[in-house]
Amino acid sequence: MTNTKRKGLLFLLVGIGIILISLLAYSIYLYQVINDSRTSEMNTTKTQLLEQTSYVDIHSIESFHGTYSYHVLEATNEAGEDKLIFYPLEGEQRQLTVFAKEDMLSKDTLIESWQSSCDSCELVSVTPALVEGEAYWEITYHDNDNNYVMNYHSITDGSLQEQYKYSKMFY
Repeated sequence: MTNTKRKGLLFLLVGIGIILISLLAYSIYLYQVINDSRTSEMNTTKTQLLEQTSYVDIHSIESFHGTYSYHVLEATNEAGEDKLIFYPLEGEQRQLTVFAKEDMLSKDTLIESWQSSCDSCELVSVTPALVEGEAYWEITYHDNDNNYVMNYHSITDGSLQEQYKYSKMFY
């Protein structure tokens, strides 16, 4: 190989290396911007709820995206009652949907019940869900046939209300 060809190959490899490093740096930057945006929205919701309502402590906050998007908060009010709150992310008038935690089946109890009925399944997540004004526990998991499954259980008694199964298209 001649010296000119080696220099050309070296420049090509250096150029590709610079492009790959630039893409990696941009990907990291983009991830941080998106994550900061998501968490700042949650902090705004938390601040608004504490300032404008009788809730004094917020234990957790997560998102649920169905027909409408919600921040789902576990909070305690001034009377010491634990509540599950669905805070809508869209619309001018944001009407809170509130459930007393004492009237709900606990997440741990639901997971134990689910595990006993599907012992070889792989749990992905359990999230409170609000669909058409009804509260559910959304359990997502991979079943024995490697389907991605979403179960919607009643938040009060844990009974199965709806199920969606998605089979894997590519292996």
